[in-house]
Amino acid sequence: MELGHREKITANLDQLIRATDYDNLMNLCLEKKILSQTMRENLEEEYGNEMDRKMALWRKIPKRGPKAYGKILEICSMHYPGAYRILCNATGKNYGQVASVSQNLSVLDEPDLNVVHDGPCLSTVAKPPRPMPELTPYSGPLVNHLNLTVKKSTKIHTNPKIKSYKMCSRDRGILFLINIINFKRPNLNRLGANFDRDNLIYLFNELGFTIYYYEDINPEEMFHLIESVITTCDNTECFVFGIMTHGNIRNHSPYVEFGNGAIIPLDSILEKFYNQTCYTLAMKPKIFLLPFCRGSHPDQGVFVPNIQTDTSLYVHDEVGQPSPMMKISSKSDILICYATVKGFESHRNLDRGSWYIQALCVVWSENAHDTDVETMMKMVDTKMREQWAHGDTTHTVQTAGMENLGFNRALYLNPGFFLG
Repeated sequence: MELGHREKITANLDQLIRATDYDNLMNLCLEKKILSQTMRENLEEEYGNEMDRKMALWRKIPKRGPKAYGKILEICSMHYPGAYRILCNATGKNYGQVASVSQNLSVLDEPDLNVVHDGPCLSTVAKPPRPMPELTPYSGPLVNHLNLTVKKSTKIHTNPKIKSYKMCSRDRGILFLINIINFKRPNLNRLGANFDRDNLIYLFNELGFTIYYYEDINPEEMFHLIESVITTCDNTECFVFGIMTHGNIRNHSPYVEFGNGAIIPLDSILEKFYNQTCYTLAMKPKIFLLPFCRGSHPDQGVFVPNIQTDTSLYVHDEVGQPSPMMKISSKSDILICYATVKGFESHRNLDRGSWYIQALCVVWSENAHDTDVETMMKMVDTKMREQWAHGDTTHTVQTAGMENLGFNRALYLNPGFFLG
């Protein structure tokens, strides 16, 4: 690898680590033969946690021969647009403002750059960066398309069998919501996504959450805002993250798409909220609302007989008093809520919004006053089946899913009821 390329990686090591995730990057490096399986095993034996492994991986790449830089550029252009921009832009000494990569990029994978074709290579010149958005609570209009009435609690609810998350203060929770509506290819524009935006903002405002809403941002802006919002969570009791966009599966891993064509592995977003990187939310409930597709197959359904079927790492007790420090796992208190199951599409009505968000808003508004979140999410799936499974043999259906990562307490939102 040329000296300038090695120095570019070294000079931007911290940024490259933040812009990538370990498992996916390592797998891609194996596919491109930047590293061998033996090197991976040795690295993972020496380094125990993901952050150290990722740093060791990036330190190893500059030592992997003259073709390694072109290969890592190709990987980043397809999977990590933020890292791609870092590697394309000159840093430290002036090694030139233009980088050339021999590759074929689809429109889906096209980075947010001015593109100049130069023979068999694709030369890219970075656009001047626009200012990063600031973290500002939502103060726009509240629109109630679904005529929701959020029932209020008359007490703080708990579960008789398991402990409950603390949800009793006025700093009840944060909703951090991203909505990608417009895309470079107009046929991908997400018509009806404005209804999902309005419905969720109205619901969570009624639930007493502070709302941060951002529309048509790029991945770099999203990760910048994530870094900002997690620093504000010391006192909040619950965190909800929603990203509404197109999604799919690549190499058995889910990804989300941004309006500029960038595709980002879902894991690279989720890992920002794991306990080893997000101390302010440790031991607090974190819910991810992911209403996008997880594949390209429509679920045509199966007809069956109509039969009856039966910030400190302190643990808080039920009255909020801190207990001594304890060790916790790197991934805990996370509930990931998918609009559909792996491999299948998610449906959106152009003049009412997605099936999933409509059902969620109705179920939560009617039941959050006395029902825990996991039970409500089961009710959301039931409502989708009842409302949109019409028995037409050509009509598609949809099944929601949940993934529980150490979400081992009951979460009651207790809207409108506070202690103190």
